[in-house]
Amino acid sequence: MQMRADAMTPNWWRWLFVCACVLLSQVALAADWDELTPAQRTVLSNYEGQWSTFSAERRHLLARGAERWAAMQAEERQAVRQRFERWQALSADERQRLVARFREFQRLDADQQRALRQRMSEFRRLDGDAQRALRERFDRLPAEQRARALQTMRERRAVRPQRPAAPN
Repeated sequence: MQMRADAMTPNWWRWLFVCACVLLSQVALAADWDELTPAQRTVLSNYEGQWSTFSAERRHLLARGAERWAAMQAEERQAVRQRFERWQALSADERQRLVARFREFQRLDADQQRALRQRMSEFRRLDGDAQRALRERFDRLPAEQRARALQTMRERRAVRPQRPAAPN
């Protein structure tokens, strides 16, 4: 099957246009220090002297993060600090494994991600003893059975049959 070159041109130009728009929006959103809100400047005050040396993308990400931080309640900020401390306490290998698991999660389709979040939410609602019991139960499985269970979970995540919609 042979495609005509002129049939491809509109799609190619659309792609180029979208890329240019994304690039320009990133540059436009990467504010100069004086364009940051007072709340953003307060959060990012340690970076004031270096701000102009950061890439547009980094400035944009930092500004967005500062905006989110400034909008958080005190309890939310404390929770973020605790998560960050736990992250820092992990070994390099543990961090690498978590990043790999996160990337694996991102490759799941939206329905699979939603289902996994739901199961995790249910697990977190259990009290500490029930969570510990489930972990210990899994840890007591023979290594071969544990490996099979993990493989089965991965396969189910990769190929999840669609359930029929519930009748209304």
